[in-house]
This record gives sequence, C-alpha cells and structure tokens, in this order.
Amino acid sequence: MRLLGNSARLAAIGLVTGFLAASLGMVVLSAGVPEPAVSVLGRTVSASSSQGETPDIDAGSVASASTVRITTTRCDGTAEGLGTVINGQVFTARHVVEHASSLRLQRDGEVLDVATTLVGESHDVAVITLESDEPSDVFVRTARAEPGEPLVVARGLAFSLSPEPTAVRETRRGAGRNDPPTSLALVTTAIPGDSGGGVFDASGGLVGIVYAQAYSDRAALVIPSESVSGSLASLTPQQPAVC
Repeated sequence: MRLLGNSARLAAIGLVTGFLAASLGMVVLSAGVPEPAVSVLGRTVSASSSQGETPDIDAGSVASASTVRITTTRCDGTAEGLGTVINGQVFTARHVVEHASSLRLQRDGEVLDVATTLVGESHDVAVITLESDEPSDVFVRTARAEPGEPLVVARGLAFSLSPEPTAVRETRRGAGRNDPPTSLALVTTAIPGDSGGGVFDASGGLVGIVYAQAYSDRAALVIPSESVSGSLASLTPQQPAVC
C-alpha cells in the first residue's frame, strides 16, 4: 500500500462514513437500521442505506459541487488533497491535514473558513468543521458499495477537479497502520492529489474516501463506512503546528 499526496510525505486518501459514532456530539447509526439523518458535532448530515435506486441527480455534478481542494502548509512545505463537504463538515483523510500549521480550503474559487480540525487515531480519517453550515445534496450511505456497482470518484487532477466513473473491483485486507481491516479497491488508479477524495453512488450518496494506492496495481483504496464509524469515536481536536 502506497500513500498518496502532492509531496513525497503526503499520501493517502480517506473515506466518509454512514455509521457516525457517538462522541463529540456524534450519533451512532446501528447497522441495518437506517436513519434519515445524523448529527456530527451538532450539525445534521443526511444518511441512507439505500442502493440500486433510480438516480434523480447527476452524481458527477454532486461530486464536483461538494468537493473541496485542501492545501496544507507544514513546517517542511506544502501539499494538497481533497475533501467532501456535507452540511458544514469536510470529510477527508487524516494524513492530508495532520501536522498542519495552516489549512486553505477552496471550492470553485471560494475560500472556506475553517473552524475546527478533528483527526482520528485508529484510521486515516479527519473531519474539518467550517464556519458556515450550508445545506448539502450529499448524504452518507450506510450500506457498503458492492463490486461492480457504478460509482463516481473525485479526482484532483492538475488545477481542476475532475470526477471520474469507477466501481469497486474487490475488497482487500489491511496490513498497515493506516489501513482499515478491509478496504475497497477501485477499478481506477489513484494518483498524488487524490487524497481524501470522496466516492459517490449513482444517487449522490457518499460511500467512502480514497486513502491510498495499492503497490501491486496502483488501484485506489477506500476506507469503508463501518471502519470510519469506529474511528470517529476517537476524533480529537488538532492544534496548528508551530514552526
């Protein structure tokens, strides 16, 4: 497994969950018991376990509209990754934001103000709380994406954001520190700058976040929602690094 990023140190890519954990104001969703919405740090995030429904929105448009570019300044340089905005919360990979002295979030040329950054301990997961709490068309899907299901993945190509059609090829066992017990391997590859990019189903549901590239075939690896849910319980505030 190879972590990704815009610098040699930055890597991975993370995923967003549908089982939000009860900690820091988060509400747990029990497996098999879908809820219409959950609360993350007091803000509402829609959730759904449905799959295979007739799409009523353009998943590519949703991916573009909800994806932000994250520029991380550290004491040793800068790097870039992606995140997904859901009602004032940006879900991304921990390695995209950890050890940051400052963060700059942009969407369609607009700079978003950061309120709080929370990072996980067990998996490569982080949540950035924004100053604004705007409605979102994206919902967090609780059901895991199945192999062959049509999906869209956010890509951070060059200076533009470019959603790309993809699908789950297979599940793989995790072996490294950042790996969940089981990850989803996509049919598309991951490249530097994809870290933290969201994976969406045909109805606009967020099914995961890319966190790494496989050594064997460069496949994009995604943390599934049940692993993210476990890590959310241990999210803690991150203070800016002092250089």
